[in-house]
Amino acid sequence: MITGSWRDQSIDLKQYNRIFVAVMTDNVPARQKVEDEIASSLKALGLTTIKSMYPAYELHI
Repeated sequence: MITGSWRDQSIDLKQYNRIFVAVMTDNVPARQKVEDEIASSLKALGLTTIKSMYPAYELHI
């Protein structure tokens, strides 16, 4: 569950085409799940994400 977030309202998200997603927790399964959920939401907005938990073969940088 995401309990809070912050975003600078003066910045238009459409300026970015790739977003790095990282969740700060020692619980790896929870980290993967939350990063996947955030990345999925951003993808629905037309953005490309790079998750901190990506396997190396999935990186296309």
